[in-house]
Amino acid sequence: MTLKELRKKSRQMLRDGNIDSPEADADLILMHVLELNKTELLTKDFVVPDALSIEVGGYLNRRLSGTPVQYIIGRTEFMSLEFVVNKDVLIPRADTEILVEAVISKLKAVKGPTKVLDIGAGSGCIGLSIANELADASVAELDFSEKALKVAMLNCERLSLKKRAEFICRDIAEVDAETEDWIPSDGFDCVVSNPPYIRTDDMLDLPKEIFEHEPISALDGGEDGLRFYRIITEKAPKLLKDGGILAYEVGYDQAESVAEMARHGASMVLFLSAGMLDKLQAELLKGAYTENTPAAIVYKATWPEEKVVRCTVGTLAESGAREGIRKTALVLVGDFLGAAY
Repeated sequence: MTLKELRKKSRQMLRDGNIDSPEADADLILMHVLELNKTELLTKDFVVPDALSIEVGGYLNRRLSGTPVQYIIGRTEFMSLEFVVNKDVLIPRADTEILVEAVISKLKAVKGPTKVLDIGAGSGCIGLSIANELADASVAELDFSEKALKVAMLNCERLSLKKRAEFICRDIAEVDAETEDWIPSDGFDCVVSNPPYIRTDDMLDLPKEIFEHEPISALDGGEDGLRFYRIITEKAPKLLKDGGILAYEVGYDQAESVAEMARHGASMVLFLSAGMLDKLQAELLKGAYTENTPAAIVYKATWPEEKVVRCTVGTLAESGAREGIRKTALVLVGDFLGAAY
């Protein structure tokens, strides 16, 4: 069978199996097994050895059974970097790149070397991406899972960042910010986290592909989904420098709750909404914010240029619709807005 024939057959198999992104997943599997890049996959044609065709078939069957393609090939792209992933770490999502880009943008304004704490590091994609972009940044990767940290260490080595990264195997709930010797005496410039934030009762509603394959500990945020936000926000003042940045990824219906926790903590909080702006607006208005509370929507236009839409909480959805924002955006609200824009 030729490469072109195998590619066509592989794509059709995944289509017939109702797999999301069948073309992209089939191509990733083919490139992995045949050791081709995208250009070679598209331009070359040759007879594929039977042994490799069989190997491709095995990978396709794993994909049809629900295993994420990233776990099948053992890697994924994030921030234009390649990260090793396996079942011990959450698969990095494109949405989280917005959080990373926002942190990078803010830290570029800090004079001198910067120190970043990545809580719940997993594959290390957040902290290592920041360190890769900022030559004078160092990162502490914190995770309770030894297996996850092994993956992060491997990614650190692959990115040649060993001199600017350290790895701490601890549960953030057990960290004493006043006595831990790995915490800088003057604090971190930024604490960043994409913690587990799915409500326990909602776990079974997750797509089967996520619930059955990705680590539950990286998803389950407790009864209300806010367990780790409480823990981190409580410890943040002792982890951060004066004026330091506390940056979270949150679900669309959690922004107001997390904001209330953080009001007396760090000087700036970044909210990454994983849902539509109209839902986020409704949640904010349920809380302490009014329709006239200042807000801003930050999203990628042509990276690295960021586009900022200033508005109010009451016009959040309207402003987003007017600008054609359909996907995840960074939303800053109220007291924290002035510290950022």
